[in-house]
Amino acid sequence: RIVGDVKAETIVATQGQVALCGLPPFVDETSMAPLNGVAKLPRRRGGEWSATELAIRAVLSQVSKTPEGEIEKDLSIFHLGLDSISAIKVSSLLRRQDVRLTVGEIMKNSSIQEMAALLAQRGDTLSTKVETRDVDAVIAASIAHIDKAALARDIRVAEGDVEDVIPVSAGQLYMLARWEQTGGAQFEANFQYKLDGAVDGERLEKAWEALTKRHAILRTLFAHVEGEGVRAVQVVVRERKNPVKYDKSTDTPVSLLDPVSLVVEDVEGQKTISLRLLHALYDGISLQLLIQELETLYSNPESAAPPPLSFREFIAGDLDEESRKAQKTLWESYLPRAELTSVPETPDLTRRVEIFKPSVPIGDITSAAKKAGVTVDALLLAAFSKAYELTKQPASDETVIGLYLANRSATTDLSELVAPTLNLLPLRIQSAQGGIADVAAAVQRDLQRLSEVGNVGASLVDVYRWTGRSVGVFVNVLKTSSSDAESGDEKAGELFAESLSEVDMLRPRAEVIGVMPKQELVAGFEKRDERMRGAYLVSSSAFIAPPPPVSMERVLTSYQASVDIELRLVDGGKALDVGLFAPEGIVGLQEGEGLIEVLGEVLSQL
Repeated sequence: RIVGDVKAETIVATQGQVALCGLPPFVDETSMAPLNGVAKLPRRRGGEWSATELAIRAVLSQVSKTPEGEIEKDLSIFHLGLDSISAIKVSSLLRRQDVRLTVGEIMKNSSIQEMAALLAQRGDTLSTKVETRDVDAVIAASIAHIDKAALARDIRVAEGDVEDVIPVSAGQLYMLARWEQTGGAQFEANFQYKLDGAVDGERLEKAWEALTKRHAILRTLFAHVEGEGVRAVQVVVRERKNPVKYDKSTDTPVSLLDPVSLVVEDVEGQKTISLRLLHALYDGISLQLLIQELETLYSNPESAAPPPLSFREFIAGDLDEESRKAQKTLWESYLPRAELTSVPETPDLTRRVEIFKPSVPIGDITSAAKKAGVTVDALLLAAFSKAYELTKQPASDETVIGLYLANRSATTDLSELVAPTLNLLPLRIQSAQGGIADVAAAVQRDLQRLSEVGNVGASLVDVYRWTGRSVGVFVNVLKTSSSDAESGDEKAGELFAESLSEVDMLRPRAEVIGVMPKQELVAGFEKRDERMRGAYLVSSSAFIAPPPPVSMERVLTSYQASVDIELRLVDGGKALDVGLFAPEGIVGLQEGEGLIEVLGEVLSQL
């Protein structure tokens, strides 16, 4: 003891820090109740609330559904059951009250006390750090090797009609690669909605036209280019004639040059609208924004909206040399290098295992996560890792899985960006003797580190080049769609009544299905020269000796055919919807059902 009298008063500085005898302040650990997680549960402490703290508390209460009186200044968002996706909503709602905190700042400063201190330290709640990168210069340097006139001819657009040319993001690159690998059988979507009553065709046409004019992503075409750094670009055209189609959505093709369509059709006597598009055009957040805005424009054509956010600024963030060096340093330190002894062959992609088990009973994971001070996502990933270790052969003391990261934690707010920021990256999960909570704590620390702005933009090709690591299983923790009442927003309009696509996706099944690739896509792919095909091909099987060069081999092995796992909490966190999708040559039907059964057993013990 520094002080002889253990009952003597302790002087506590701001932000839970203690200063003794002129020494630098340190965190008073006695005010925290230690737990197994990365966040410690604070002991209740009073004190006056500032206007900023009250504003933050009100928003956290709204998003977490926790009464304001139960939220203390030093309670972390993780103890409230929030995560990175929730933080996007928190950031957006705070911005409406002129409190500017990015998603990344909220995740790093997870309590009201820490958020308010950050704002005070910054000296201005109305401003955040300004990005000084010269976006135009970075973009121009990345595509300097591309002949713009030839590119315009290739995509059958007049050069003067091109508004912008930018590289695709790392996430878009992956989705385009997998789309081609499967001959279009994967990574193109058909989101089908049942209409709420009769539809005014003229109003719908005008709403769709206005939406297309407003958002560059709906005027975007894709093209392949040669180059080690940039393998594909997205070309935004100034005007795009893309009227609503009246046909069967399943008969409406999508392609690199025609990647999105809005289709009206009758399905079993029910009028529906289908949004057909490549996954490289959207992610879960931007899709919801598009649908909401389409409803708004249909209901109120004169509605005003703020200028859309720029996707090119987001893309530029990971292109400059300084960013690339920082990413390389991070990934080389995070993933111990592994040398691949041979290039894996792609399995038969025409036979696919699809398993969907709804409402698998589990323990009270929400309460367990709150108690441990970690997110539900971290606990789910830790549980999956244990189940995977128990079922895979050979056994290992670590599991590397691929994650779908929202990637909206930039220094500027991206919660309203209508473009796919999503990226896929590896997560290394190591076994721990202390149990699932300890593994989840380590997972959460790694998630926060990997999700930082400077780290999250690397591609799987880059990670493989730097570490020799590729990903064979991806886990996507899906979020249950919140009702309009829960989100605090009024319903945008009277257009859509129900998502039929979600009804179909939630169909219970355990089957092996035949997958027929689009022959015209495969044929077009084969027409490209070897260097172009090498930029996206996943398997070396299409190549004739000699073997592909090293640079090509890196791309081949980093985009393997994979097992895709989808997890979604239901029944108030007491059950889990589990989906498993994979080529039969990687995971058989019986093996897949066994993995899901073990996962349920692991989670039931929480």
